[in-house]
Amino acid sequence: MDAFRQIAALRRNSKEFSTFWPRYKEYTSKSDVDKFNAAFGGDQRFSNFKVCTFFESHTGVYGNSSCGNFGRFDEDLAQKYMVLAMNAMREALFEKAAELMQRDAERLVDKARTEVAAMNAALDAVLEPVIAAPLIHFAPHLEGDRLRDDMKRDDDAAEAQGWLDMMPPRTITD
Repeated sequence: MDAFRQIAALRRNSKEFSTFWPRYKEYTSKSDVDKFNAAFGGDQRFSNFKVCTFFESHTGVYGNSSCGNFGRFDEDLAQKYMVLAMNAMREALFEKAAELMQRDAERLVDKARTEVAAMNAALDAVLEPVIAAPLIHFAPHLEGDRLRDDMKRDDDAAEAQGWLDMMPPRTITD
């Protein structure tokens, strides 16, 4: 049921991202709301989620396994202005995140259906009627001993008969 849980989480979060800004704007427009902010890099006390990432770029040439950085950025300036850029594009970023989550949820539907079919098959197997088995299935070692004893007795009797058959006939006289 892993795919099912993933679909549920993706759809729930997709809805949360896609409806965040309209809900936020509606709520903050109320006359009694006098403190608000929604931004990347804002007040950590009210953090909704944290994204830890980095930007990388590299290049290499054919025939040489080495690669090197492409571009040189001042990390402090990049941090500051990327956060500003993300805030300038925050509504579009939220919509894009929601769209990507929805896409991934849809891609998992076939996997979830397969998992559900497997669970249904397992449930059907568990629910099959139980037929009482003969004692031999519950104590096969006992049945094996008895069977071995019977076979040994038959072998012994056959061997004895074989010896008797090889002896010349005798007549018993008093």
